[in-house]
Amino acid sequence: MGMNPYELRFNLLRDAQNMLYQNWHSRFQVEERVATAEGRPIKCPAPPTADEIKALAKNLYEFVQDQS
Repeated sequence: MGMNPYELRFNLLRDAQNMLYQNWHSRFQVEERVATAEGRPIKCPAPPTADEIKALAKNLYEFVQDQS
């Protein structure tokens, strides 16, 4: 049985959030290594915003709905 629209939206938002936070975490780890190697303080990259998460979820939804 398929998901209802609320479950689909929830899953897409969760997936988008996870994707963006995984990317953020990777950028943070790179910055941490570079800052340590250069002997400077870490400049924390900006975390994903709610608008970025919603935009990615919308993009994922459009992909799911694409019939081609």
